[in-house]
Amino acid sequence: MQLIAQTGPRGKVIQQNATRLAQALAQGSTTMYIEKDVFSDNDVVTVGEEDILITAHGTTCTVTRAQNGTTDSAHASGANVRLASGAELLSHTFDGSTYLSAIRAGGELEAALGIEIDGTIKYIAATSPYQLELFFPMNRYQPANNTTIRVLAWIWVDEAVLWAQMQA
Repeated sequence: MQLIAQTGPRGKVIQQNATRLAQALAQGSTTMYIEKDVFSDNDVVTVGEEDILITAHGTTCTVTRAQNGTTDSAHASGANVRLASGAELLSHTFDGSTYLSAIRAGGELEAALGIEIDGTIKYIAATSPYQLELFFPMNRYQPANNTTIRVLAWIWVDEAVLWAQMQA
């Protein structure tokens, strides 16, 4: 196994960037109640399939719905609310000559991990208490010149140490 890129031997500290709805969010509502104030003004968050702009943050947020071509829809209390862009664990820009066999990522506790290729999130999966590492097989994928692949993370606790590797 040859490493193309990695976060380092100690991983990377990620700050909380996900929470849950404290109350149901009705279609058309411009007020969103969340369990913990972890976002900032002008953050775009994702709830279900909808991207939502936070215009005033707090546990009671003022929001603008249906961002980035998504549809304003109702969401149940307890639904996940995550920073749309995630936290970057690892990023690598390829030169067109390298084959990517796999991406591995994990950490000390549960997290949602995603793979973004040239600005589009292609995969999202979650670790569990019984499996704190994920393996994304890439089947000798050869990214084109200047293709950037990022490993993203979302966590529901104050902070966590996570790591990622890209393997040739």
